[in-house]
Amino acid sequence: MADGTLVDDARPKTEQRPETEVPERLTALLVAFGAFTWQAVLVLRGYFWQDDFVLIDRAANQPLTGAYLFANHNGNITPGGNLLVWLVTKLAPVNYPVAVAPILVLHLLALFLAWRLLTAIFGTRWAVLVPFTAFALAPALLTSMLWWAQALETVPLVVALLGALLAQTRFLARGRKWHAVAAIAWTIGGLFFWDKALLIPLAVVGLTLLLSEAKRLRALWPLWAVYAILDLAYLIAYLSHTDGPGGIGSLDGVFLLIGKLIGNTFLPWSFGGPWTAAEPYTTVWAFSATWVPLAVGLLTVLVIAGSIVLRRSRAVLAWLVLAGYLLAIVALLAVARLPQFGPDAGNDPRYVADAVPMAVLCASFAFLRPADQVEPVEPRTLRWLRPTLAVVTAAFVLGTVVTAMTAWPQYSHAHAKDYVRTAQEALGRQPETTLYDTGVPQDVMVSWFGPIARTSTVLGHLPGVPAFDAPGGDLRMIDGLGIPRPIELVGAVPAPAGPVRDCGYAVGNEPTEVPLTSTKDGQRLVLRLGYYSAQQAPGSVQAGVTSQDVTFQAGLHVLYVVVDGPVAKVRLWHNNTGATVCVSDAVVGRPLPSL
Repeated sequence: MADGTLVDDARPKTEQRPETEVPERLTALLVAFGAFTWQAVLVLRGYFWQDDFVLIDRAANQPLTGAYLFANHNGNITPGGNLLVWLVTKLAPVNYPVAVAPILVLHLLALFLAWRLLTAIFGTRWAVLVPFTAFALAPALLTSMLWWAQALETVPLVVALLGALLAQTRFLARGRKWHAVAAIAWTIGGLFFWDKALLIPLAVVGLTLLLSEAKRLRALWPLWAVYAILDLAYLIAYLSHTDGPGGIGSLDGVFLLIGKLIGNTFLPWSFGGPWTAAEPYTTVWAFSATWVPLAVGLLTVLVIAGSIVLRRSRAVLAWLVLAGYLLAIVALLAVARLPQFGPDAGNDPRYVADAVPMAVLCASFAFLRPADQVEPVEPRTLRWLRPTLAVVTAAFVLGTVVTAMTAWPQYSHAHAKDYVRTAQEALGRQPETTLYDTGVPQDVMVSWFGPIARTSTVLGHLPGVPAFDAPGGDLRMIDGLGIPRPIELVGAVPAPAGPVRDCGYAVGNEPTEVPLTSTKDGQRLVLRLGYYSAQQAPGSVQAGVTSQDVTFQAGLHVLYVVVDGPVAKVRLWHNNTGATVCVSDAVVGRPLPSL
């Protein structure tokens, strides 16, 4: 022990002079700037999609309380993300650039932490630029930012993971307790955003094993006890807010999940290989040809074998640490998603995004020596080493760019953007319109959201959007393209002609009943009243189980009211003692958008 700390594992600093590190740092800065700029452009050209609208709707309709922050969303407890959504929605509702700005800031922080972590372990040298470039351009990290709901979980988790690993590295190097406390604080921050941060202690243990001897790993048992207590406390809190895991199903399903997650997703996304969409409106992707997984598998074997030849037991340990982290992801996915989505959940790249920093770190250990073990490189070796690193980096950059640009059309969510903006522009030209709340296209919100997947969820919080299901004289429905269409009633049941000549049904201060020719059953039907009045009159309409306050306008008008059946008659009255409202016709039916 040193100064009362748990370990004394201080490592000598590199003898490299600071001025010799300037070209490497400048190159790293250019890599980070180029990657971030390119990714930010792609992210800002995207749009909200699926769960994003649910999160916005919740934030707009609920106060900032503990119940809101710790609400269960699809089995996840994400108070940090909920807080960001609430703040963004209050500041600029349904404003995509404002919404993704915090994500881009966090990604910039992740790039900074990744560079500091790699250089803290391996020193500031040209070889470190290869893993750093791999991290900066990783397709899995980019696509995790292109879906806002996913980015609110993944990006803070990656930041917390890198922060915890960097703090642990400094703790092992300097033996100061506050670095260990900082690593724990990063872990707590990760858990605040996503329950998958339960894996951060596993990553910290793996890093410690790679940097220290096994006996020193055992000497840190008080630290591991703290992490264990932290994870256990979080699990207890998590289970108190959710229904808990539903089981993992068959063992065959688990093995299929492993094959899909690692073979179909993690490995090709690590190399930036070719891929195509497997089915529309999902983020599940598959290979474009059968030879691709074979080629990726062969390349993986060659990379692992080459590192073992160069670094022997250290490389084996590094790959085992990575394998352990991947299997931990499989275990979480098997419990959380396998019962719901089956083994195909392993085809989704968002579930391996947090493995990217671990893959970069472990691959670095498999090929590079830590800074305190670096030996001088002969000029003859440098003549082939530098071109080799340049070629490897260039090949990776090309593969990741091709992968990302192939993915972007699907992840840009252009259909959702066009749908919302078309509706917003059209409604801005129709201020007197009211909207019938109906379903939305699958590429905006999938049907398994049930009654939540409605136009009021997607469009209801846009500035200036009219009310949904409110009585009015111009009721419209948003069609699949986002265009507000006038409605027509199908299966309509009319009322017979009224008893009052030249008036129909005379509505005054006492209720007037308008019977239908037959009973119309159903939910969310539309009642259409044709009427005229000499004066404006506030009144009320009762139909089925619905009672609605309305205003009868002076002149000849049509009034639409959304009602729930069964409807056999309509009761009407108003509060203007000097006016008579004449209802010339009444009909109840199911609405459809007219062409």
